Amino acid sequence: VSLAVAFTNATGEFFESKQIKIPLNSWKKIAFNVEAKDFKAAKNSWEHRLPLEGKDRISRIFFLVYSQRPFTLYVDDLSFVTNKAVKD
Repeated sequence: VSLAVAFTNATGEFFESKQIKIPLNSWKKIAFNVEAKDFKAAKNSWEHRLPLEGKDRISRIFFLVYSQRPFTLYVDDLSFVTNKAVKD
């Protein structure tokens, strides 16, 4: 299964990350870097070369699952953190 995350910012622009492969029958910790400059959007013909614009005012978050067959996906933890140091 491949998974991507997408964001709609305050101006309504849709930005999609690169896909990450999730192996079948395994637990895998995945992370998407919102500071990366590899998002795609309509404004650049859907090429992964953009920063996530307007990330300080996100209105929607989408999880895009790319698969042609049924599957079960368990999400154990979902966190949103800044790039600042986080204390446990």
